[in-house]
Amino acid sequence: SRGVHLHHRMSARLLPAELAMTMPRGRMRPYTPREAAAEGTSFFWGGLARIDVVSAPPALRLTFCTGGSRLRLHECPTAEAAEAHAARAGIEWTPPQDAASAAELGELQLVRTARLRLTPCEQAADLAISGLGWVSVGCLPTLQQGALEATLAVWVPRGVEV
Repeated sequence: SRGVHLHHRMSARLLPAELAMTMPRGRMRPYTPREAAAEGTSFFWGGLARIDVVSAPPALRLTFCTGGSRLRLHECPTAEAAEAHAARAGIEWTPPQDAASAAELGELQLVRTARLRLTPCEQAADLAISGLGWVSVGCLPTLQQGALEATLAVWVPRGVEV
């Protein structure tokens, strides 16, 4: 709740200017990337969180939900994700607001690996990042036969719950 310091929330780790970028301003506008979330792709919410698509069918769709309209989504190959985060967090990828603040937050830690069974035309799960938002995992209609499964890895600063 507002005004209560909860150490496991992303919002407790941010500076006031960074917090303003993540707080709701008006109506929530979920974002679904145009292209499918392909295996070997990493998505970054600013420089605060990373979601890796470890394995997935072509029909996988991710929808990113947060109240912060100034919080941008970035993507890169997973093989380059750690280096990209180190080079861009606090510079091109904000929040954090600058390189010093990014260093204070520290490296992102792998907190959760989710293995999900997908059903066409349904949402399989929501992966919530405390104090930031959530990623809704779904599947488009597909002609693919057999079990549809996806594995996602969620990275956040130390102490933030997923």
